[in-house]
Amino acid sequence: MPKPHIYVHRAGEWYGLYMNAENEARLRAFADVSSGGTRETPYSPDELIRELRGVDGILSLNGIGATEITTDVLNAVGTVRAIAISHWWHGGHVPARAMWEAAGVTVIDASDATTEAVVEWVLGTAIMGVRRLVEFDRQLKSGSLWAEPGRREAGLLGESVVGLIGVGRVGRVAAARFRAFGATLIAYDPFLSDDDARALGICRVSLDELLATADVISLHMAVADATRGMLGAREFARIKDGAVFINAARSALLDTSALVAELRKNRFHAFLDVYDTEPLPLDDPLRTLPNAFLTPHIAGDTVGMFHRCARIAIERLRDYFESNA
Repeated sequence: MPKPHIYVHRAGEWYGLYMNAENEARLRAFADVSSGGTRETPYSPDELIRELRGVDGILSLNGIGATEITTDVLNAVGTVRAIAISHWWHGGHVPARAMWEAAGVTVIDASDATTEAVVEWVLGTAIMGVRRLVEFDRQLKSGSLWAEPGRREAGLLGESVVGLIGVGRVGRVAAARFRAFGATLIAYDPFLSDDDARALGICRVSLDELLATADVISLHMAVADATRGMLGAREFARIKDGAVFINAARSALLDTSALVAELRKNRFHAFLDVYDTEPLPLDDPLRTLPNAFLTPHIAGDTVGMFHRCARIAIERLRDYFESNA
């Protein structure tokens, strides 16, 4: 059987993050490969049609320019059977998927590694918060011998109530990871069915109940009209003393000024990876708060994540063409 012809769509300077030597070899082991991988500039429709002549499958590494692969382009080429997206870094997934499917092309979503990376960050910060690791580090570095008082006030993740706000793609993986530690899981998500909640080991509750009872609160909602600014002064005031608030989703889900005001009361800790303005301005008040732990939007951004995203996409393209020879 002839090898399928796979085209690697442009990813510009990001190309090398995904396609290390192992992934290059993995792709060429089952496919004939052509590539616009390091190209930065967009294609015109005519250019892209010429690039894709005779192509059976497309590997889109991170969604740069995904929407330039239009229904008309795919119909004009006529040979593309599958497109694998390894990482929706640059968005556009909703219109791109719709255009590809309208052309009768199979869309392979292989962005699992991004989800896993975000969940790993969430789990790590939850442990740091419950065990008060950041506080103990600061106390020892400021001269304390045994981090007194408070030395024995740290919690245990397996004895904690974890509240998930949103149980979509990331929230479901987070639920499984927290459950493995023995945590009690509660969640607020209007779209979570009772059957899904039972299967995930989650008790569905109202947002107010979750905020008032959870030891760890992790935000996983998508931004929409109904969720934008869903957490404000009223909601932050309901969070219990000593809780851990985590946001690796989107800053638009909350009123940052209200969060800052509540954090200044030093009642709970926040672990944040996303902000209203990025990079976070040097004079932002979040930088001054000892109970705010900050990272620069890197929850899903690691070397291993990039390599794994491409590897999974390549393996799923291989499996598709082996199963549909």
